[in-house]
Amino acid sequence: MRYIPFFAVLTFTLLITSYAQSTQHFLFYNLGEAYASPPDYDEAIKFYKLAINLNPKYAEAHYGIGEAYLNKGNNDSAMKYFEIAKTLKLDPNFYPKCSGRDYNHATQFCYDSNTYSKYIYNKCGGTVIYTPKTEACCGNSKYTLATQFCYNSIIYNKCSGRDYNPVTQFCSNSIIYNKCSGRDYNLATQFCYSDKIYDKCGGTVIYTPGTEACCGNSKYTTATQFCYNSVIYDKCGGTVIYNPGTEACCGNSKYTLATHYCSNGTIRAYGSVSYNNQTYKTIVVGTQTWMLQNINYNVSGSKCYGEGGQVLSNNVYVTLSKTEIQANCNKYGRLYNWATAMGLASNCNESSCASQIQSNHKGICPSGWHIPSNAEWDKLMTAVGGSGTAGIKLKATSGNGTDAYGFSALLGGYGEYEKFVFNGDMGYWWSATESARNRGQDIHVSKGSDMMYITRNDEGTIKGDYFFSIRCVQN
Repeated sequence: MRYIPFFAVLTFTLLITSYAQSTQHFLFYNLGEAYASPPDYDEAIKFYKLAINLNPKYAEAHYGIGEAYLNKGNNDSAMKYFEIAKTLKLDPNFYPKCSGRDYNHATQFCYDSNTYSKYIYNKCGGTVIYTPKTEACCGNSKYTLATQFCYNSIIYNKCSGRDYNPVTQFCSNSIIYNKCSGRDYNLATQFCYSDKIYDKCGGTVIYTPGTEACCGNSKYTTATQFCYNSVIYDKCGGTVIYNPGTEACCGNSKYTLATHYCSNGTIRAYGSVSYNNQTYKTIVVGTQTWMLQNINYNVSGSKCYGEGGQVLSNNVYVTLSKTEIQANCNKYGRLYNWATAMGLASNCNESSCASQIQSNHKGICPSGWHIPSNAEWDKLMTAVGGSGTAGIKLKATSGNGTDAYGFSALLGGYGEYEKFVFNGDMGYWWSATESARNRGQDIHVSKGSDMMYITRNDEGTIKGDYFFSIRCVQN
């Protein structure tokens, strides 16, 4: 119990015993007030209740109990007695003092700070009561000091326990960031550059506006690259933009794929030759003129890849549909045994026919063209820098090559009896040079090698068992 001067209590007690019972409730009320400041709320409540026992309609005593409970932290009991006091209608001239001081109950409130004195506070906006130790006013509202802060009469949540300047900063994932020209932005998918907000490429990649830009989910350098259908391409020579569907680079320039090709940095126009109702493009490599495509001449002893047999696919042999077989012919040309390619009798697959092989041997090639010999394949490889790099330079880009000379060698695989293998992995072509009685020589490239190979001498391939592609060279 808080200390109350003995003479004050004695005086009230003597007055209570001497006053008529009709006025004793006032004295109990005043004794409750005495105990309320300095605070001993339990004793104050006891005397307030004695006053109410004597006068149940004593609104001020009900109000005093409410204040005592409020200061004890018992809000429910406080509201109960405040409501009773309100129902009983407090004397309009009654204003309980706060540590002996008058205050305006309409716009102020009295709060016990757990010291020997109470303090008078202004209500927020003149109407809202708050808890001064843990709350404060922000304009007309109150806020929690531990988790919120007030800026320009607006309440904000703290950022990981810290205040910040809402005009120039914002909070995201418990981190304080500077605004972008006064605006918030989504740090997960956006970024700020030179006071402007930009979307990240694909929502994740930051770039440098002005020198870089987005292409799909990636960024590229605008000075030397460009974006086409969400794919990044290098400009020709670092400056020239082209249409990747119909054009390509050759050195520092671009060319049209349908009518021209690039040969070691030089743009050249395709030639053409018509044969068996088909038109073949032609190219020049060094001093030789070659057909751009493999021959697709339907003759007995030739097959499309997969025709009349099964193809190896993912280590399993499968049968292709007619549509798939025809698509292979259209793309890779037909495959031929050696005698058929050379235009010789079928028994030449079993025996030597060297005496029938002519210089510039025409075989199944059109007039003015012939099956290339080993010497002519060697000449081609020498023209592009030798056999060690001829494979990568002559292969089409689809076969892991650079196609540096426009030769566009496709990896059409080969046939053996009724099996077909290595389509998309290796390419084989017959040479006009015979190796031995039943063997011919061939040229091949593979996807995983930079080289071009020739099987020479007695290492040739059995002429009748294998089916290879044919490229014709001009006489």
